[in-house]
Order: sequence, then structure tokens, then C-alpha cells
Amino acid sequence: MKKISEIHINNFKFFPEMEKPIKIEGKNILIYGENGSGKSSIYWALYTLLECSNKGDASKIQRYFNGETTDSLINIYTSINNQGNDNSFIKIVLDDGNIFEVSYQKTSINQDSEAKEILMASDFLNYRLLQRTYAVKHTDEINLFSLFDEAVLPYVQFTNTNWHDNNGTTIHIKNASEIYKIVKRGPDKKYPKKNGDMGFPQKGAHRVAHNEFTALIANFEKGLTALIQNINGKVKPIIQDKLKFKITFHLEIEKASEYYLSEANYRKPIFKIKLIIDDFEGKGSIPKPQSFLNEARLSAIALSIRLAILEQRFQNASMKIFVLDDLMISLDMSNRDKVVKLILEEYAWYKDNAGEDKGYQTFILTHDRSLFTFIHNCILNLPDEKRNTWKLIEMYADDKDESDSNSFEKPCVFDYKNDFQIAYRHYKNHDYPAAANYLRKYAEEIFCEWLPEYCWKDKESKDKSNSKMSFRNILDNAINQFWAKFSIPCQEYKEMRKYLGILLNPLSHADVGVERYKEEIKRVIQIIQSIKNLHNNYKLEIIVSGGEEIQIRKTDLNGNKYTANYELVDSFYKLTDNSSNTMYSEFSAKYVSYSFTPTIGTPQIGTYNGKQKRMEDNYKDFIGKNKQLIGSANWMGDLYKKDGTKLI
Repeated sequence: MKKISEIHINNFKFFPEMEKPIKIEGKNILIYGENGSGKSSIYWALYTLLECSNKGDASKIQRYFNGETTDSLINIYTSINNQGNDNSFIKIVLDDGNIFEVSYQKTSINQDSEAKEILMASDFLNYRLLQRTYAVKHTDEINLFSLFDEAVLPYVQFTNTNWHDNNGTTIHIKNASEIYKIVKRGPDKKYPKKNGDMGFPQKGAHRVAHNEFTALIANFEKGLTALIQNINGKVKPIIQDKLKFKITFHLEIEKASEYYLSEANYRKPIFKIKLIIDDFEGKGSIPKPQSFLNEARLSAIALSIRLAILEQRFQNASMKIFVLDDLMISLDMSNRDKVVKLILEEYAWYKDNAGEDKGYQTFILTHDRSLFTFIHNCILNLPDEKRNTWKLIEMYADDKDESDSNSFEKPCVFDYKNDFQIAYRHYKNHDYPAAANYLRKYAEEIFCEWLPEYCWKDKESKDKSNSKMSFRNILDNAINQFWAKFSIPCQEYKEMRKYLGILLNPLSHADVGVERYKEEIKRVIQIIQSIKNLHNNYKLEIIVSGGEEIQIRKTDLNGNKYTANYELVDSFYKLTDNSSNTMYSEFSAKYVSYSFTPTIGTPQIGTYNGKQKRMEDNYKDFIGKNKQLIGSANWMGDLYKKDGTKLI
């Protein structure tokens, strides 16, 4: 499969005249771009380029590159000539050297069969497109036909349908959208009526033309029905098995009105594609999903439909791309996790063990830094054959020079380097304040990636894009709460705390002298590396989350069974090092209920409003109150989940 190697965007949308292309190198691409950086201009550049292959008239391409038209996509700061155009163009270079390019002067892509096939095989998704699936008023039903007409039918093929060109020659149409255009406008109004005027073909007088049109409508309905049936067959495994939502739904075609054809008039048929929620989490059908399901669930339904449609598109193109722009903006992190894993594992391009290309060259674009970091970490956890197919890019808006009236913002595009690499570069260039700033950012990042949320997440924060505590608080929580629960002193973290001053206030530290500043930055670099090694040496797992219940279960020598239930105040963790040694965290719980099941007699149950205690102390109390029981040397071995499985 061919892949994009370079993207050239010149005087198009946010991009001015660019000296260098964006290097893609035949990889899947993850792009972080702050708001206003031109990130979405890459999405629209790729979309516009391929869409132009489907424009029959060159003028429909030229309008995007003509500053005098309302459809112009030329950068607003670009000077244009008398014809309204300048050197605005979009060009992609493939890894086999082939080039696709569109501009005012270059419109031949609409004659390129390879480009047309690539368009039919590719897809572009953003949040707004997903939202259109369910963005209707409560009083309205969800009808997806207009969305299908605009964003689905142009890219799917039905069976060959007979029609005719302007010369009356029979032609075969397969594209669903082209067939529906004829359904919308009706047959040619060129057949003589009794009064001499021209009218529509009638069954008796113009049997061939009339039958041709009725057969076209029948074939469209048949193709649309087959498309919906195929989608319905694919959405269930996507939303339930892959995205893990307990939702059953299907799409249903309804013909709201039949077509009407007389000599003088034609009225097109009205189709509806309704979204029917058959069952939501075992509670039955949902009549108004837009009002009763949250946005995450609605987005999951919309995405399932789009992915099912993607599988109906042309599969044998020389290149297939899948471009996602801020697709997950409406999802919380747990649901983003499901979508990200699905895209990375099942849709992004890679080569299988036989060397065969699988999936789509995928472009994921986001303005959310935390999501970018999360996806990056997911990529790092992929097998080698998939991880090595990815390249990361960052984009920023270059500030305009206020002293220059002709200056304007421009996109800056960089290959991604993590904050540690950037810090080290500043260190080598003797810019120690900048190095300190990036080291702090990187330290925060590795702590937040590895430590449990309670150590770093600020639950009171109203800023959704940055809900981290201060770096000082993160360090204190890690040392005093997390590591302390394992009775691990964690000298690496304590060493880091010694250098908080240089990391939090790098500029105020500049007066200590260059050599001392240099040595302190060097020491921080060493500490961070040791912390990374520490994290890599341990695997952290959560056994039971805070708020859940666990049990102590014991049986005395006579066979009587004792059970006590406890609600965890904090989570219970396991640390496993690279030598498979395990450690368990200290945790606290409240005694809430008990049961006693004697071998003879009536079982007893009761509730209790216990105080928060260390779980080990709860265990000692339990043994102390039930004198017939003998405590275990490994007391955690008597702890169970409510389903009866042992905790350790």
C-alpha cells in the first residue's frame, strides 16, 4: 500500500507560503496543535485535495483557489493577482514518488482514477460530523438521511444502474450519490405531450424511458436497503465488543412518501433513516436517545456507524487514509481509552507477519495536550511492528512581530521531542532557566503517567485541560502517601524535592553562578533518569478501588463460617518489580456488616457503622472478637472480593 511521504500546503487556510513540506515519512501521524496553530488546516488540506478528484468540472476546483470567490480557501494574508489567485496549492508526495496536486492552475486530479479510488477508500472524521448524528431537538426524531446524502452516499457504490448521457447513450452508474441525484431531480422533461409541450415520460407513451427511471429508483432503494443492512450487521460488535458499551441499536429505513410522476410534475420520494435504540444496559428501548443518553454514549453510537460505513467503502485502493480531527473532544478519559485502543489496534496501518499491509494510514489531530500524551503512551505500549509505524508532530502558532505591521501568525511544525529531550538541548546550549522549566514539565508528566490519580489530580479544578495539582503537592503526596503505603523511602523522589526551587523558579536561581547552576541542572537530569528507571522497575496494579467492598472470611475448627464486610476508604495496590517480587500497599477500610453461618443453627447477619481503620487493624479486631478463630500469619490471605475470589 502506498503512503503519504510529504504534505505541501502553500497559501491555503492558516498556512502562508511555506518553505518546507511537512515530513510524514510514510508513517501514521499523531499531531498536537494548540488552538489556532493550523492543525485543522492539515485536515482540510487532505480532505480538499482528495475531494477535488470527485469534481467533474475544473471550475469547482478553481473556486477554492480563487480569492475573488466566496468559496476561497486561500490564506487571508496572501496577495492575489488580477484573476484572484496566487501560488496557493496543496500537494502530497507518496512514498513511491507519485504526486497529487491541486491549485487554480492544476485541476487534472479530477481525471485521475487512482486519486478517485483513494477518495472512495478513505475517510475524514471530526467531532462536528459525529455530533450531526444526534444533534436534534427533543421533540424531533433522529433522521440520518440528509447526513447520509451528504457524507456517505458519495463514497459508496451500489450495483450497476442503467441510465443515459446527454447524447442518449446508455451508461452504467454505480456511485450511490450519482444515482440519488437523478432520483432527486427526476427523469428528463423532454417528451412531447398531447398539447405539444415537453413533459416527463409516461408508462404508456414513453415506456422505455419510463421503465428506465422506475428501475433506477428501485435499484437505489435496493442499494440503500442493502447498505443499511450491512451497517446494522457491523455496528453491534463495534459498540459492544470493541467500545464496551451495553447498547443495542439499529438503523431503519422508512419511506415517508412515494415518488409522484405525471406528465407535468415530478415529486421525489422522501426517505428517512431512523436511529432506533433497542436496548440500553438491559433497560429496554430508548425512544429519544438525544435526550436520555449522554454525549459520550451518543458519540460512541455515531462512531460505530461511521466505522461500519468505512468497511463498506472501496477496499482495494492503492492508498487508504483515515484522518481524525479532535474526534474525542466529547469523551471522558475512560471512553477515550476505548476509542484510542480501537483506532490504534484495528484501523491504523501496519504490516502483518507476512509483510502484508493492513489498515489505513492514520492521522490523529488534537488540541488537547493531555490526550496527545495519553495516545503517545498507548503507542509506546503497542507491539514493535505497530509502534514503529507512528510519528509524532507538534504545531504552534508563531507570534506575529508587533513592530511589523505586515507580520501575521504562521504555523510552526516540529517533529515531536519530549520535554526531557528539549530540556537537555537547552542544557547543552547553556540556557539553564529554559532547561529547568522543561525538566519540571517532564517530571510532572512522568509522575502523572505512573502515579495513581489521587497523588496528582486536583478534583477541585475547573480547568478541564489542566487538572493537575502543583508540582510541590504531587511530590509530597507521592512521598508521604503513595510510597509510604509500601514502606518504601523512595530516595529518588526525596532528592527531587531538594531541587524544587530551581524547577519552580528557574529565573530567580540565575544569581547562584553559572557553574553551580549548570551542576544543579545536571543533577536534576540524573535524578529524573533514576526516577524513570525506578518506574520501569515496577509494575503498579490496582487490586481493589476505594469505595468498593471486600470481606474477611474465616472458618473455625468446628466448620462455623465468619464473614465481615469492609468498605475501602482508599485503593489497594500491588507493586511487582522486574524480579517478580511483590509488595502490597497499606490501606484503610470501614467495617460495615457481618454474617455468621454455623454448622448447626440459624445464620446471623448484621450491619455496623465502623470507623476508618488500617485494614490490618480491622483484621486484628475481627480475630479478637471471634475467640474461636486463629489468625493467619499472612493476614491478607484471608481477604476476599465479594464474588469470593481471593485478593492475593
